[in-house]
Amino acid sequence: IRAVERSRGLGDVYKRQDGIMAIFSQNKSLKENCRAALLASKQISHGMEALNLESEDDFNASLRIGIGIHAGTSIVGELGHGDAIAETAIGECVNVASRLEQLTKDEGCELIVSADLYDMCELTQKPLKRKEVKVRGKIDPITVCIFNEAKDLAI
Repeated sequence: IRAVERSRGLGDVYKRQDGIMAIFSQNKSLKENCRAALLASKQISHGMEALNLESEDDFNASLRIGIGIHAGTSIVGELGHGDAIAETAIGECVNVASRLEQLTKDEGCELIVSADLYDMCELTQKPLKRKEVKVRGKIDPITVCIFNEAKDLAI
């Protein structure tokens, strides 16, 4: 969460059993928000690397993460009733980002971003792979950029 907050994102908006969603909307432009999300992913990746080095003797295994990033419009607000009220975000952008995060498992990578986001951020680093994928909930496939590790992003 600290990496998200340092990058001007709102972390912990929605907790799943095994994940966290972050919203980046505090900057002046969509491009700045996207770059902030990429920077947070890089910081998270560095943090995971340090954690794995610290705990490798204790666990005899490495923890792995998957990060999916997409840009677009979403609705943020409180949902639920009584004690079950939680702040969350909904919309196509949220769904696509979640599907990209899930796709990291199939691709054996740490980070997948939509090609539109990658192109907008004008990154100089080339992705490991660029490909079209079918995303549940969308009729047309989207093009994604796959990166082995977020810590290696040139941002």
